[in-house]
Amino acid sequence: EVAERYDHKALFVTVTLPSEFHPYSGGKDNEKYSGRSVLDGRDFFGVMWSRCRAWLGRRECGAYGFRVAEPHHDGTLHYHFLLFADGCAVGTIGEAFKKYFLESYKPAERGAKKYRVNIKSDLPVSAAAGYIAKYISKNIDGHGVEEDLYGHESKNSSKRIEAWASSNSIRQFQ
Repeated sequence: EVAERYDHKALFVTVTLPSEFHPYSGGKDNEKYSGRSVLDGRDFFGVMWSRCRAWLGRRECGAYGFRVAEPHHDGTLHYHFLLFADGCAVGTIGEAFKKYFLESYKPAERGAKKYRVNIKSDLPVSAAAGYIAKYISKNIDGHGVEEDLYGHESKNSSKRIEAWASSNSIRQFQ
């Protein structure tokens, strides 16, 4: 309602860790995996997000919204952000995500440009809110989401996601 009231635009961003954080790739052991833990990934994302926010702050470019943390199929952390901002700031915010979550660390790695930062900036505000609600539901109780990406019942998947978050000290929603 706030975004619509102030004519703010929605930006949905998914960020994924570099391959050295992923123990598996394509269903087999990942030869690039460095042994880094889920907590190492959380700390890496924390540093990148802090730098991203500082860079945006120096440009007086603010945003507000949500962040959802969840595991990939291999247990590696990734984040989904739903951010709202003035229309002219959306491009700058996307630039910041690319700068810090992609270009600042091994940008030439195979698949990095395709998978590391995914930005959707053409979503209507109401559709973006529905999009993030799906991710929240999938991670809480699976309500309204019949199956996960692998064909498993979402209610069971959500229990596994909660256990993953709890055992790795991951704050799922912020």
